[in-house]
Amino acid sequence: MKKKALISTGLPVLVLLVSCSKSDQVMQHASTPLPIVAAVIPNTLSFEARIGTLAYPIESGEVVVSENVEDGTSRNYSPNLLLHSVKSAVVKAAAAGEVVEVYNVDEILTVLVKTEDYYLSYANMDQTLVKKGETVIMGQEIGSIHKKSDEKLAELEVSLFKKDGQWLDPNQWFAKPATQRENSTFTKS
Repeated sequence: MKKKALISTGLPVLVLLVSCSKSDQVMQHASTPLPIVAAVIPNTLSFEARIGTLAYPIESGEVVVSENVEDGTSRNYSPNLLLHSVKSAVVKAAAAGEVVEVYNVDEILTVLVKTEDYYLSYANMDQTLVKKGETVIMGQEIGSIHKKSDEKLAELEVSLFKKDGQWLDPNQWFAKPATQRENSTFTKS
């Protein structure tokens, strides 16, 4: 005879019913909570809702603040975020999306990732690990930058724009640099 148990812990519980001989009817259960999936996982938020929370695509380095651009439009910021590293660095996707282009123009290797109605461009890479059409997840390695022998620093240039071509200020989208938050190896020059 099988018995069922109602366990009231407030958490989902895996219950295993074990059939035994009539004399020692036993019920066993594993009270290990099952994982709960909720909308609080950052990667499940819409891209637009993630403003100010994107992780830098390289683990450590320096955020180089470029001169603001005043080109006759309302834009008064640099559309490019320059990240310098004193050593070679792995480049990781700042957000999940589809690789729509991997191209090389004037020896500048670039990966373009589409996330909803937004595009993230990772330029000045030495090597890419992804191909056009692939899906990437947030934090996935997509390539690398290397310090060249005649240079003091390796540099990654990150740009962000909407599908309508509107350039966005990447400084608003990425998490604050180390000068404004704890436990980071990024500095702001």
